[in-house]
Amino acid sequence: MKRFVVERILSNAGNLFPGKSQAIAKTFCHIINLLESPYYRIRTFITDNKIYRIHIAEDEALIREDSMLSSYNDLP
Repeated sequence: MKRFVVERILSNAGNLFPGKSQAIAKTFCHIINLLESPYYRIRTFITDNKIYRIHIAEDEALIREDSMLSSYNDLP
């Protein structure tokens, strides 16, 4: 399996309230369960206006599918 780093812009990410970040994490877990191939999110880092996620997957296509499903516009 390969390791990938995904950078996503989310304005004010560093100021998320704990409840909001927990809701986002639950959504991410739900999306991982929808994917049928082995796929893992290893760690998430949050800066002032970005979220970085480290993934392990068999190929880049899974990462792209996850990104499409987890559009930040649709998160709680």
